[in-house]
Amino acid sequence: MRAIVRVRLAPRERCDAFEWRLRLIPAVLSAASVTGAADYELWLECDSFVGLRDALTQICGFPGVVVESTSLVLHEVAGLRLRRPAVADGVTKRRLRSM
Repeated sequence: MRAIVRVRLAPRERCDAFEWRLRLIPAVLSAASVTGAADYELWLECDSFVGLRDALTQICGFPGVVVESTSLVLHEVAGLRLRRPAVADGVTKRRLRSM
């Protein structure tokens, strides 16, 4: 099962510390810093509701972190792909400049 979790950080919480902690949770597939009410959107993949609960418990245990919302993914649209260029890749950078 997949879930989308939106979290808000306390004003003094460092983003790099939060991002480092996320890497310790195997259920976290990806994370993005976003605008709006939440500071981050996390994509989680868990084997069960118990696994989701455990991942959320870990995230909520981080200092200065509040979970704003959790949504279960009911259906992913086939035929689409995530379009996220790897900016560290020089080839991708050149392609982006030539567009």
